Amino acid sequence: IGALESYRKKDDASKVRAQVRDHLLDQGYVLDPANGNETYTIYIINLIDESAPDPAPGKWVYVGETSKTPEERFDEHKNGIRDNKAAREYGRDLNYDLMKDIPQLRFKQDSQWLEAHTGEELRSRGYVVEGAH
Repeated sequence: IGALESYRKKDDASKVRAQVRDHLLDQGYVLDPANGNETYTIYIINLIDESAPDPAPGKWVYVGETSKTPEERFDEHKNGIRDNKAAREYGRDLNYDLMKDIPQLRFKQDSQWLEAHTGEELRSRGYVVEGAH
């Protein structure tokens, strides 16, 4: 990575910092821009469509990850903040039974991987899963 001769402008330093970050991520490093001050949680929302002939409660879920509490994030979904249509319209409550054995994590990359893995695991157990990117 080539550095600039001078970092007189904040934008120049930010560009180089982004290049260094991207290079390290490409090399497989895990970065912690929060210096260990954030904890990430995987949360699972029960979804139910009351208008469906057979709403099948408990088998349709939304899986997400957040640095907030699951309760704060659920409230954001219900209020249309960082919106997901399924969570907003059909979110009933948090599924604490499915969440209880999922560890909290310190790194965003680990949390994103675990979110996707949790979605795959639930699909293999017969759940219809929204989210889980």
